[in-house]
Amino acid sequence: MSGLAPRRLPFHVTDQPQRLSTQAIEARVANWCNAHDLVRAAILTSTRAVATASIDKFSDVDVILALTEIGPLSDHRLWLTDFGEVLAAWRDTDALQSDPPRTCRVTQYADGSKIDFTLWPVALLRQVAQSGALPDQLDVGYRVLVDKDGLTGGLKSPAIARISLVVPPMKSSWPSSRTSCSSRRTWPSTSSATT
Repeated sequence: MSGLAPRRLPFHVTDQPQRLSTQAIEARVANWCNAHDLVRAAILTSTRAVATASIDKFSDVDVILALTEIGPLSDHRLWLTDFGEVLAAWRDTDALQSDPPRTCRVTQYADGSKIDFTLWPVALLRQVAQSGALPDQLDVGYRVLVDKDGLTGGLKSPAIARISLVVPPMKSSWPSSRTSCSSRRTWPSTSSATT
């Protein structure tokens, strides 16, 4: 194939932006939230919120934003660029049918970081705080980044803080190999303490 010059890609792997640390992402989110009156609270959830969680460079950052109204952030995506160059973004439109409406903006950035922004109306955060029960999204672990109005004060501790490990029985107490599977005793690996 003479006459064909090799094509140069518009970027090199070395041109990829430096990936922000989790702490830098959290600081950027907190600063952004503090600068926007629409945002009344920001809650980091999931593995990044749990000090003992096993995370790696592919672990995303999950943030709930409690908003006076979700429309401005739900209907437009330009605000996502405040956190970096957006490669791809997806919005959960089905959740907008919930009562009260909410949604999520799953965003992949050019530096390799991924931030999932869950957009809640303030009324939903108040409802959760008053209910005494956490939805799964918070029960796996959370840490408050911003709370301008004391909205998170009533949230109970996540289940991760209430779990106690149960030591499995010694091998000598295991069922014999002649015992059928259906008659074997089982034991839980975790149990929730009463709060």
